[in-house]
Amino acid sequence: EIGEILARKRAASRRNETFRHRLTLWGVAASVVVITVVSSLIHFSETDFESGGEELVHLLPDNSEVIVMPDSRVSYNRFTFNRRVRLEGEAVFSVTHGPRFSVGTRQGEVVVLGTRFRVKQQEYDLLVVCYEGSVRVVVPVGELVLQPGQKVLYDSAGVRLSDIAEPLPPVLSFNAVPLEEVIRSIEEIFGVSVTGQEPYETIVFTGFITTSDLNETLEAVFRACGIPYQVSGNEISLR
Repeated sequence: EIGEILARKRAASRRNETFRHRLTLWGVAASVVVITVVSSLIHFSETDFESGGEELVHLLPDNSEVIVMPDSRVSYNRFTFNRRVRLEGEAVFSVTHGPRFSVGTRQGEVVVLGTRFRVKQQEYDLLVVCYEGSVRVVVPVGELVLQPGQKVLYDSAGVRLSDIAEPLPPVLSFNAVPLEEVIRSIEEIFGVSVTGQEPYETIVFTGFITTSDLNETLEAVFRACGIPYQVSGNEISLR
């Protein structure tokens, strides 16, 4: 009887060891499958958006919008998107609120502290223009923060900070932006004053405005939102 009991215990011990061994093998196999799947997702989620010979608008995974200028390219990974993109050429970004957003270029990194800015990378030159909010520019020789209306040029001559002396891009895009922010942009671009906006503070706007035609911009924004308005000189009254 004692021999049978010992035999049963040895058999049970061997079964447990076999199960643990199989469990270990299953765990290793599962890990290999997970690593393979994740690696495949990362590899096949690489996105390159090229504009070709015209301006094109592209929506990023976090709903930020980028106007990619002609002969330029924006690249990022859809699977591991962490609000970081790479740029070759020129683009205007309208960034949604959220964690840090950065644009990498051959010459350096542009870190967004605001919402609207322009980056132009050509050969070994880098131009960054800040239209709204603030932008930190990091280049090999140091870093600096741009305020609205400032630009920085980094080239073979070094880093030069100055006020914007060039026109805005022909089109600005907005994606689910509070109407009051859009109105503020209109006032700054065209030098006008908008009154009566208090009842419409909860409205958000998605669309485009032109930076050269006030009437077209007013139609695009207020007509699209169903808001009647009246223009009197430099004052726009919302009804």
